[in-house]
Amino acid sequence: NSGQKLACIILLLRKIVTDIHIYLEVMSIYGKKIIALCYWHYSVTSCLVPICSLYGAAVTTVEGIGSTKTRIHPVQERIAKGHGTQCGFCTPGMVMSIYTLLRNHLQPSTEQLIETLGGNLCRCTGYRPIVESGKSFSAESSCCQMKGTGECCLDQEEHESENKSDVCTKLYQEEEFLPLDPTQEFIFPPELMRMAEEARKKTLVFQGERITWISPATLNDLLELKLQYPQAPLVMGNTFVGPNMKFKDVFHSVIISPARISELNVVMIDANQGLTIGAGCSLAQVKEILTEMVLKLPEEKTQTYQALLKHLRTLAGQQIRNMASLGGHIISRLAASDLNPVLGVGNCVLNLVSKEGTQQLPLNDHFLAGSPDANLTSKQVLASVFIPFSKKWEFVSAFRQAQRQQNALAIVNSGMRVRFKEGTNTIMDLNILYGGVGSVTVSAKKSCQQLIGRAWNEEMLDEACRLVLDEVTIPGSSSGGMVEYKRTLMISFLFKFYLEVLQDLNVRDPRYPDVPNKFQSVLEDFPLTIPCGTQAYECVDSHQPPQDPVGRPVMHQSGIKHASGEAIFCDDMPAIDEELFLAVVTSTRPHAKIISIDASEALALPGVVDVITAQDIPAQNGDEEERLYAQDEVICVGQIVCTVAADSYFHAKQAAKKVNIVYEDMEPVIVTIKDAVSHKSFIGSEKKLEQGNIKEAFQTVDQIIEGEVHMGGQEHFYMETQSVLVIPKTEDKEMEIYVSSQDAALVQVGSSRIIISCEFEFVMIAAKNKDSVIAQTCLCLNVTRLIVLFLRRNNLPDNHGVACNPVIFSLVGLGLLFSGVIISLFDKIYFIFTTGYFRGYKADMDWVKGEGDVYPYFVYGAACSEVEVDCLTGAHKNIRTDIVMDASFSINPAIDIGQIEGAFTQGVGLYTLEELKYSPEGVLYTRSPNEYKIPSITDIPEELNVSLLTSTKNPIAIYSSKGLGESGMFLGSSVFFAIHDAVTAARKERGLTETFTMSSPATPELIRMICVDKFTDLVWSSFFFFSVYVFFATSFSCYQSLLCDFSVGRRKAVGVSVNHNL
Repeated sequence: NSGQKLACIILLLRKIVTDIHIYLEVMSIYGKKIIALCYWHYSVTSCLVPICSLYGAAVTTVEGIGSTKTRIHPVQERIAKGHGTQCGFCTPGMVMSIYTLLRNHLQPSTEQLIETLGGNLCRCTGYRPIVESGKSFSAESSCCQMKGTGECCLDQEEHESENKSDVCTKLYQEEEFLPLDPTQEFIFPPELMRMAEEARKKTLVFQGERITWISPATLNDLLELKLQYPQAPLVMGNTFVGPNMKFKDVFHSVIISPARISELNVVMIDANQGLTIGAGCSLAQVKEILTEMVLKLPEEKTQTYQALLKHLRTLAGQQIRNMASLGGHIISRLAASDLNPVLGVGNCVLNLVSKEGTQQLPLNDHFLAGSPDANLTSKQVLASVFIPFSKKWEFVSAFRQAQRQQNALAIVNSGMRVRFKEGTNTIMDLNILYGGVGSVTVSAKKSCQQLIGRAWNEEMLDEACRLVLDEVTIPGSSSGGMVEYKRTLMISFLFKFYLEVLQDLNVRDPRYPDVPNKFQSVLEDFPLTIPCGTQAYECVDSHQPPQDPVGRPVMHQSGIKHASGEAIFCDDMPAIDEELFLAVVTSTRPHAKIISIDASEALALPGVVDVITAQDIPAQNGDEEERLYAQDEVICVGQIVCTVAADSYFHAKQAAKKVNIVYEDMEPVIVTIKDAVSHKSFIGSEKKLEQGNIKEAFQTVDQIIEGEVHMGGQEHFYMETQSVLVIPKTEDKEMEIYVSSQDAALVQVGSSRIIISCEFEFVMIAAKNKDSVIAQTCLCLNVTRLIVLFLRRNNLPDNHGVACNPVIFSLVGLGLLFSGVIISLFDKIYFIFTTGYFRGYKADMDWVKGEGDVYPYFVYGAACSEVEVDCLTGAHKNIRTDIVMDASFSINPAIDIGQIEGAFTQGVGLYTLEELKYSPEGVLYTRSPNEYKIPSITDIPEELNVSLLTSTKNPIAIYSSKGLGESGMFLGSSVFFAIHDAVTAARKERGLTETFTMSSPATPELIRMICVDKFTDLVWSSFFFFSVYVFFATSFSCYQSLLCDFSVGRRKAVGVSVNHNL
């Protein structure tokens, strides 16, 4: 089943949503009765679904909705023809997410589409073409600049040009798409309906070699099982128990699944009290229920419901929300739970049942802290959750900040509620809960009690901030670190809550002051908007034959098979007879001598064939810079020491854990660049181009600019993991090699004896920038400053900013398979029978001899980005980016534009999101999707416009084309510099005019702490009493503005990246 990828398992066993999802149809259970012939559709994450839980379900994979052997489904066709696939590894997941949405909503809104795709990740496309493919099913306009004006984006003045007829803006023809016909979809199998009816009152038992899966049909059966197996976990969506079993080796001999019990799916409304939701309802169902309540009930009754909905829109991804249950989410009591703080301040009650009777347990700070006197017994089951209506003069809000807007665990979240004496602003009750600041959800109970009776004003806010900081302490060992940032978020959220309530008080009674204009933007959250934009390229000559694809936006060769799941990647290939699997054993030390490798315990395990070390390599063991196997010593954590060969990958991994390696630590331990400099550990020899006397020049120049620039690294984040299949042939020691690597030439075998198969090219954008000439860039500083001043004076309001940075990029590949096919048809075929070789075009410069062309194949371009920054949280929103690239003559504009957008999006990740964090010993902390965040669909600009310049002659290239590849990656830095301008404007408003350093990536933590204000000063002053933190005190200038005003609102900025491609 090639549509379900092994990477799904690798990415998702830590509760992280990936891109390969199954589509399920199951019998719906409402109240106490099963509604006959009623079923519903939802997508799930395949590697988290136990087979036993699928009893009675109809499962459809991406191959099931359409294939090249039968017919292609319209979703598959539009993803492919809309150029929404590049490497193709994420495409089946995208297809299934959109397909499931269409089964539930024939004409979905753009908001539904963005929520549906929020749980999918893509590294290649930049999301825009995927979103446009999905938008083609929506009834809403696909024009990016409609915005209620009724005008088309192509009619706007800014898009007009003198040669408008020569510019094309369509990459596909919508009229060619297959229509969506819901009558042709699969029906729910009648035999499964009969099966569900027959099993409705039966307890299902599945017995395995080690585990027993029990699925009771009634609540009474469940309570009997809890008496018999008190330690057995209850599994609904398997989003908590499953990963712990697979990753942490937590074993349960008996698992109870209450998913079929109707009593756990009850929804009841008390018109006077509130809403009771069954603990078995999924988070997606809870979201639908609360949405309906908010629409039907008065606003004063739904304060808690609205706060819950705010978090449910961004909690995990749609697939996880479809699986995870409300009860499971509450009982797990995760420290970063988004719902528990809101449920806690909302005075919710847990309805527990057991054979001994029922019990009501308040969902308060004692329960969330895991207090023994406020906990479930092993015999009790959470049946439902009561969520009361909010009262008049009561206000509830929810806040969260994560590394990205969607599908990311919160760094800090909070639920806050205040109730006033009716008709006044006097506090009668106040409750504040924080998540992410400790091992459990933390309450600021003492602070709240001291504020009761106070008026809701600035004096109260000032005291509240100090009280909360004193009460809620964050240990230095807090998960994820960022102690000062988390403390700043705590009081920043409190300030936001203060303003929200102040505004509501003014609405109810105008005698209370309204929120000042300068704080209005604080009240607005960044919306989950669907990206849009335009793509412009040169039209082909009208005399060009229609069958000639050169210069036309044609779907690439593998698109349909990517969308149908039929593209075979290395891991999809079925095992052959006598195939062995390798699992690596890696170093746990940063620098150490290998004393011994004891593999005896591993070799004794079943299925293990051999343990391979450096001594077993007959030829060269890699090269000097990177050894295949560590030999005698290891130089970093994670270096491969040996591999275990076994008859299955499972056996190989289990055996790899049993290999015992004895080390002797060595010095020096080099983890950072600073360590390398101090130990004079440099890569290669220094190359210089000198002219004149530098020392004398420094004595005579008018100005000297000096400083340091720190740039973070980036993980490729492959969707397809690095893998290889080697099949020895019977004759002449030949081998057939299937490899997923981007550099198949490094297989270290004589090329005359191998066949390298790469039918589907896995093209991933890669960070390969090698050179940077910072000094040369600084030469044009005065020119760029003139540009900045001109734009600011003539086009931008004072709270905008501009950044200009020139870059160039050298020779890169063309990208996808289509370009290679076209080039293979190049009309000049050289016969090498007489010469034995063909010398390609010389496209480089020999600097030693002074021969060659300097920039014959360089790609040029420019990007202009606008961002909006929330100075209170450090979050930012990419509003708009305009990109212009010189592709000379584009062989396929759709592919070239896709490469530009994908590279730009990875650049946005490199400079604003993706952060590698290491321990002092060199252990990478951010090595899973839980901690390492690549851009998701809401992280790309709301409006992304890409234009290819009119073609120019390039005599050394085929069809005058240029390979764009990842050349657009540095354009993502325009977002970084736009953020820098926004931060500069915020600091200037608070009187901070001195130069400051902002290194990349510009994460929310970095942005917030550089936006120095009263809150950061308050955090640092309180922090000073128990710790000395010189680095941050100097880097963030925390003590330079003790009397400055609050960090207010957001700042918009524009950054320009002129890509000379360095």
